[in-house]
Amino acid sequence: MATLKTSKRASYSTFLDIINENEKIATEVIDQSSQDVADIVKHAGNLETYIYRADSTINGYLQRFYSIPTGFETVSWATLPVADRGNGLKSVTAPRLGSVFVNNSTTVDPRTAVWKITFTSTETFSLYSYLEGSQGTGLVPGTDTTSTNGDVTILAAAWENTGSITSGDKFYFSIIDVDPLINMLSTKIATSMILNSVYNEEMPNDSEQAVRLWREAVGILNKMQKPFEPDGIQIGQFSGQVATSIPIPYKINPIGFDESSIIQQSPDGEYPY
Repeated sequence: MATLKTSKRASYSTFLDIINENEKIATEVIDQSSQDVADIVKHAGNLETYIYRADSTINGYLQRFYSIPTGFETVSWATLPVADRGNGLKSVTAPRLGSVFVNNSTTVDPRTAVWKITFTSTETFSLYSYLEGSQGTGLVPGTDTTSTNGDVTILAAAWENTGSITSGDKFYFSIIDVDPLINMLSTKIATSMILNSVYNEEMPNDSEQAVRLWREAVGILNKMQKPFEPDGIQIGQFSGQVATSIPIPYKINPIGFDESSIIQQSPDGEYPY
């Protein structure tokens, strides 16, 4: 039977990554009651659409160098949990979840997804995956809590300031199953697209941060297309066998100086020397 996990297109980042990248962006998922910084509020599904576009951009740049998407995959890892902006207490004594343990094994294969912890009382919380739905409940203080699907474990020792928990408090984290660099590129490109999406004919100027994020991402992608150069970048599953050697013309002047760096290609595609 098809499920959302098996039928939904895999992604390299999540809507939570985008919200964490830029505080001007929020979704209906994140509580708006005490948030005065967001000025771009979109449905989580809208953000995921931009993520798919960003991932397609990454694939286009790197398909000659990596098997897509397996070449980007890695042992699944969790982002640091963040508190919902609507949680009541905002101070050094606010409740905090320090980390999440991801259960990678031969039988458990966590997919990229956003997860939510919601306190239904001062001690009881529920686990929810935006990819697979309800994932059980836990207690604080209490024992370690493993999700119904086995993907993650909330360690009892990872909680801090539990005495400040109030009913309704929420915490979010993402599980990511691709290399952290690919996750970062997907987040930057998608965020750039979203920031520029609010501009139209009446407001034609590009968002400065959108341009900066795009340039940062493309700069890294360009280096990943030059994996063997001194400033080139590779990640774990680089497919070196698909890279072919390219003859580079060079010129040595009469006194033995290498002028290769100043060779320019002529308009007809041939080198002039």
